[in-house]
Amino acid sequence: MWRLLYDSDNSDSFGLAVDDALAKCATEHRTTLRLYTYRPCVLVGRFQRINDEVHLDQCVGQNIPVNRRSSGGGAIIMGPDQLGIAFTFSPGIFPAVSRQKELMKTCSAGILTGLRSLGVVAQFQGKNDLAVDGRKIAGLGMYASGTGGMLFHASLLVDLDLDYMLDVLKTPFQKLANKGVKSVAERVTTVHQQAGAIPLSDVSRHIVAGYEEAFGTAIEIGEITSQEQQLAVKLQREKYEAKDWIRQFESQGNDKVGRSRISTPGGVLEVRAIVANHVVKSVTLSGDFITTDTAVLDLESSLRWHVHDSDSLSRTIEDSIRRHQTSWEGMPLGLIMDAVLAAIETTPGQVPHPCFASGDLQ
Repeated sequence: MWRLLYDSDNSDSFGLAVDDALAKCATEHRTTLRLYTYRPCVLVGRFQRINDEVHLDQCVGQNIPVNRRSSGGGAIIMGPDQLGIAFTFSPGIFPAVSRQKELMKTCSAGILTGLRSLGVVAQFQGKNDLAVDGRKIAGLGMYASGTGGMLFHASLLVDLDLDYMLDVLKTPFQKLANKGVKSVAERVTTVHQQAGAIPLSDVSRHIVAGYEEAFGTAIEIGEITSQEQQLAVKLQREKYEAKDWIRQFESQGNDKVGRSRISTPGGVLEVRAIVANHVVKSVTLSGDFITTDTAVLDLESSLRWHVHDSDSLSRTIEDSIRRHQTSWEGMPLGLIMDAVLAAIETTPGQVPHPCFASGDLQ
């Protein structure tokens, strides 16, 4: 039997901290479905650069906090009209599923089933979306806690204020205000647009029933444990309220860096490299891709203070990617290598888009 948690009106830092704590405490005997809402806020993906994704001046002016999820994916707005769905579990409950994208599809089955009971026929699309006739209705993310537990994240668009969204997020469709609204409207949809003005509480009940049906299990309302509560408070204070966590990947002082940007089947990858003489001082990866902290940190640390030699760098990148092959699903080795080498070779001010390579992990 799985546990169900309901709560609403979360602050950005506490809402994220609770999900993180539930994932860290998840075991084969403690599987949790949490449905909740936030106070208005912006949440960027684990590896995104805030300045590239968010209109910070608008957020400051409207007192909208910006924070960073532990799960990958793109920037989202959250508030009373967006239903947060967190599913925390041990991978042992899905022994036949090992690849991250397949695991994400499996975890989203409850949402798809619940939406279908509302008359909304959605399907998994791209790398991490649920869509109705090609229009996004939910964004998905995944996070491995490091303690054995997993977190599946979803933000379901029950309703959406497009003007507000364009005020705070830098969408790729936004060139002129009216054109931006029209472009986004053609690419996203909501539960209200598809099924009428159904109260969020009713949507939540259908999602719960969807998970029960999809996984053949009973889900009963429970409470967060004292251990989870204490860990959430600690994570809120030490992680999700810390500038070092929230403002990762931003430029430091007058550092002069080379940059590259490339689109891959697994998402956009941006690379920044700091090079001094014949040494690569550091390489930082960011973007809306989905992978584990361990995979990214292993590659970044492998390249820190590395000799500036293309052949040697290529071998180091390949060794790191192969060590974490399943975590880099959808991110071909050749593309990662091209992006890293292009960033190292650029001069400050250039942001090249390296050519697509054909190499991939076998």
